[in-house]
Parts: sequence; structure tokens; C-alpha cells
Amino acid sequence: MHCRQHRRTRTIRSEWAIFLIGLAPIAVETGDVLVGVKPDREQVGQLILSSDIDMDVCDVAVSRAIDHQALVAEAGTPLSL
Repeated sequence: MHCRQHRRTRTIRSEWAIFLIGLAPIAVETGDVLVGVKPDREQVGQLILSSDIDMDVCDVAVSRAIDHQALVAEAGTPLSL
């Protein structure tokens, strides 16, 4: 498995491989974090990985959920598109 180093961090590709071959358990699904069922991280060094499934309708749904959570938390910066 190829793992490049860049500023003391491994590439996302190499981190994905750890999950794909079963060496590290997946602790939480994105949806559980978005709805507040589980925390995003429990320790500073933990990674957050996302898998895009290339379905536009899912991308829109997730984007709306993220936007809603940001509005509720009064976080982020609104952008004019």
C-alpha cells in the first residue's frame, strides 16, 4: 500500500485503505453526526472521512442538512451564490 507523507500527515487515500481492509472500525456514519445521534470526534487526533456516492439528490439533501445545522448553531459564513 502506497502512503505519501505531506507535512506529517498521510494522504486521505491511505487512510481510506485502513478502513476498506478492516484494520480500523468505522466509528460513526455521517448521518448520525448530522442529526446529533453521535459526536463527530471524541479525540483531537481522530480522522473524519466522507464518501461521496455520486448521487446529486443525496448531495443536495446532505447540503441542506448541514446548512440547517449551521443556521441553528449560528455558525459559518453565509455565501451569495
